[in-house]
Amino acid sequence: MRKFLLLLMACVSVGLSTRSQQIVFRGHVYNDNNQNGTRDSDEPYRANFKIRLSNGMFTATDNFGSYYIKINHTGNYSLSCDAPAYFNAVPAAYQYQCTGDTVITNDFAFIPYANVKGLGISVTPLVSAARKGFPMPYDITYENTGSTDMAPEVLFTYDNTKLLFDSCSNAAAMLNGNSLLINDDGLKPGERRSFTAYFHVNINTGLGENVTAGAVAVEGSISASDEVTNQIKGSFDPNDKSATPSLSPQELTDGKYIYYIIRFQNKGNDTAFDVRVLDTLNNNLDYTTLQVLASSHPCITTVKDDNTVAFEFMHINLPDSATNELKSHGYISFRVRPYPTIQQNTSIPNQAAIYFDFNPAVMTNVAVTEYTTMIVVPMKLISFDANLQQENKALVNWTTSNENNLKEYVIELSTDAVNFKQAHITMPAGNVYNVYSEKIDVPKTPLLYIRLRITDKDGTFSFSPVVTLKNNQAANPISFLQNTADHTIRIMVNNPTLINSTAVILNAQGAVTKKFILSGNNNIDTRSFSSGWYVLKTQQLTRSFLIVN
Repeated sequence: MRKFLLLLMACVSVGLSTRSQQIVFRGHVYNDNNQNGTRDSDEPYRANFKIRLSNGMFTATDNFGSYYIKINHTGNYSLSCDAPAYFNAVPAAYQYQCTGDTVITNDFAFIPYANVKGLGISVTPLVSAARKGFPMPYDITYENTGSTDMAPEVLFTYDNTKLLFDSCSNAAAMLNGNSLLINDDGLKPGERRSFTAYFHVNINTGLGENVTAGAVAVEGSISASDEVTNQIKGSFDPNDKSATPSLSPQELTDGKYIYYIIRFQNKGNDTAFDVRVLDTLNNNLDYTTLQVLASSHPCITTVKDDNTVAFEFMHINLPDSATNELKSHGYISFRVRPYPTIQQNTSIPNQAAIYFDFNPAVMTNVAVTEYTTMIVVPMKLISFDANLQQENKALVNWTTSNENNLKEYVIELSTDAVNFKQAHITMPAGNVYNVYSEKIDVPKTPLLYIRLRITDKDGTFSFSPVVTLKNNQAANPISFLQNTADHTIRIMVNNPTLINSTAVILNAQGAVTKKFILSGNNNIDTRSFSSGWYVLKTQQLTRSFLIVN
């Protein structure tokens, strides 16, 4: 085995000593499986491993095994890398004496010291909420975490009564009932692969129902599994943060992590070239335990000793949602442990700021984890609907269960499905099962949008699906007729304000299939469309439809 020597590097000073220095440490982390002291073409780079600087900062390698840390103070530093089980990091550390501006490039190699088998797998939903009739894609990433070659069988399972399969990015995937099967041809130690499974949510699913999907990787007696659950919802903010909802004293004693996913979407009208996510961890969280689990794109992670974390997606080139709805999404998932001294019945809130290029920050919701001796049962919205009683009155009805931590319900109205205003506040009854009916004043308008804002006592809130009410005395904005035999769709515009506006048709993967300007009557030839589900989007209407060619 080639010997690695600790390097003592002097960095040449550039410029005046009174200004901040620009000192960059960078390089790659890879598996040296044959222990020849260099990376060969079949030896993988390693993602999501910590690189620690002796001043307390650390980073994580990105999807390509690359690391990057920038500091602005001269001095003596040690740089080390956390190795996986059954591997040594070589060298154990680099020693640097930095006196001025410099860029230092060095790699770390993982060398096995035992022959073991191991697998890892993760499932990440690419959207934060399951919406009826809309795409619901999942990323599945699996990895050889051992030190010998593996050829696993990867099985992704889902509820095919709620999720309807569209396609898979891995053409070798075999569909069988409610599962996708991939027989991998072999993974080198440290090698990871991923694929995306595309679905859309069955329009017959019920409000508040859960959609669960999971994956398992198996070879012989070695296996790894992961599972995720999403709730059927309506309108939602695509820039969100989710967290493990609760943690018990026993789980804290066992060293359990809190898991976080931050999702973002480019809802602008042009490509986002860089995206930065800034997260200040709650003081109850031990920043030194943070581990990056997965990301949608290569990401530079920087963690400082003041509990601040920066996730930087440089040159991400994220398309806007109108150009490619599905590709406009991104995410970062990570985990972190709370301090063992945390007091019982403590709420651990956390929020992130998302920056698209040089635009102002988009704030996520506040994700809360409850550390409690009690089991926290989340409130469930069983049903929500509304009906016009007369021109200026509407009856809003909803049913709930488990109202343990609620502050209030707020009925909100909108005439454009974008700008909502408070119309009525209802206090929760607090029972196990509750039925509400509220008659409210509404404006006279052809279309009215109603939603429910559900606010917890800690200030966090969520929204019900949006209900659309059509005034019987006003014309529907659009009439939609589909003739499967003639391969045509006829779109008739009844609202004059929509004429000369833009409409788009999206396929199940979120890509724009057709973009056109609305006239009084629009006939769309669908013979060039592939069979599958599509979505028509206009300023006042979103409609799912099926093409069979």
